[in-house]
This record gives sequence, structure tokens and C-alpha cells, in this order.
Amino acid sequence: MRRPLSLGVALLSLPIAIAAQQTKQFDVVSIRESKSADTPYTNFPMNPGPQYNNEGNLLVARNIPLLQLLVFAYTHSMYQIQALRESLPDWARYTRYDVQARAEGRPTKDEMREMVRALLEERFHIKEHTETREMLVFRLAQIHPGKFGPNLSPSRKDEPPCAAFGPYAGAPVPTISGGLPEFCGILLMLPQMKDHQVQLAGRKLTMIDLARGIEATTNTRVDRPIIDGTGFDGTFDVTLHFTPENPDPEHADETPVGLPLAEALRDQLGLKLEPGKGPVEVVVLDHIEKPTDN
Repeated sequence: MRRPLSLGVALLSLPIAIAAQQTKQFDVVSIRESKSADTPYTNFPMNPGPQYNNEGNLLVARNIPLLQLLVFAYTHSMYQIQALRESLPDWARYTRYDVQARAEGRPTKDEMREMVRALLEERFHIKEHTETREMLVFRLAQIHPGKFGPNLSPSRKDEPPCAAFGPYAGAPVPTISGGLPEFCGILLMLPQMKDHQVQLAGRKLTMIDLARGIEATTNTRVDRPIIDGTGFDGTFDVTLHFTPENPDPEHADETPVGLPLAEALRDQLGLKLEPGKGPVEVVVLDHIEKPTDN
């Protein structure tokens, strides 16, 4: 998440009212600590990805942890989520909330993020910033320069339009011919294949989307973020299947024998994960307070 731009020299001549309109806010907000034992619920996917199935102007969330709101508002990768979780005080990790908020018009998912950021800053007095740190990473790179594997190709111009709303709440992922999802811009899990394999697919993915998708959807014991090291622009269509490792070290010997991720990346995509150091954007939480109910 990029911090809102401060009013610089270029904006000093604009009316203050116009500048103030740059930050969208909910018209009506109710937020209370949840007393329910019900299953957490949100009326659209409150995740870093682009999936969105909300055609109205409401945000409804019941019995969700504050971390979920923070993830939705500020993060775009699994590593950022993990780092943010570790920086929270105990009450913020475990307290759950019921939220109802209404906006004007039909806001997009990114506009909803902007309004949730404003909500968090007003009610939780959150202060945060992003910074880029040089860290241990896995860099997604080509094995043979200029050559991709058979399951990775540039997106075609004659593909069907991207679906307006993505899958949610475990619903089957609708696909186009060739098995690619109707939705674009995110690596999605398709129905499981035989022998405990998982199948991932995405279309119109940037290489950054692909790196983040592998980081988010693989249950491997990756202890560092995955960043794009290919340097390729444009968008790509991808299918990938492999056998995930058991994430529990005490039961690592129970991992099914199958196709490891490294081999799948090599044979299907022509890619590898190179260990090294690289720039990683992290969200730093500077201040947070408990809100009062309203």
C-alpha cells in the first residue's frame, strides 16, 4: 500500500475542498466488539487480491479479527501480512469486531480499501507507514534466459473479457477454454488433482502477480518473500500443478510422494526460486488504540 501523497507544491494552488475529496470515506459506520461465536463472515473477499463480488455500497463484516481489516486496507503479500501480525499488540490480534458501513454510489474494491483505511485511522487512531528494506528473498527467475516453460505464455489479445467479479466463499472457479479462470490478475486454486496435487491457474498475470501468487498459495515452508526477478513486462497466462510439502515440521515425513514445487516450476514454467537479497516493501505499524463502540 502506498501512503496518500501529502499536499506538495503542485497542489498548493488548488482549493482545499478539492484536495479533501481525494480521500473517500463511508457515510455511515458502526463498529463494535463482537460477542458472537458464529463463523466469521464478510460480504466480499477482504483480502489483498482483486476478487470482488459486491455490486452495492455496503461493507458487512461479522466476528472478524482486526487483523483482517488491516490486511484488507494495507497489505498485498503474505509476507507483509505475517510481519504486520507480529507487530500487533495482543488485544489487536485476538479481539473480533462487527462492522457495518455504507458508502455512496458503487465503490470498487480499491475504493473500499481507501475507505477502510480512513475508518481505521479515525476509530483506531492507527498510524502506519511503508518502507523498503533489503531482506533475504527468493527471486523468481528464468532458468534459461528468454525461454519459458510450456505452461507459461503471454496473454492472448483474443481472450474472453475478464469476469467482473471473482469467486468467493469456496465457490467453484469458473473457467474459459483451456482451463484458465474467467477472473484475471490473480493466481487461483482449481479443483485438486489426483495424488494430492494442487492445481493453480491465472490469466493476465504480471510477473509480480505470479510471484505473489506462488508465495500466497503454496503451502511450502518458504521463510522469506518471493519477488519478481525476471524483469518481464506485460501479462501472462499460467497453469501450475505440484504436490505441496507438509508445513508441519513434526509431520514432514507424512508429505505425499509427488511433484515438488521446484520441479514443477522448472518443467512447467521454466522458472526457479533463487535465494538472495532484494528490496521488500513492509508495512510498519506506529500506533494503534482500542476504539469505543458506537
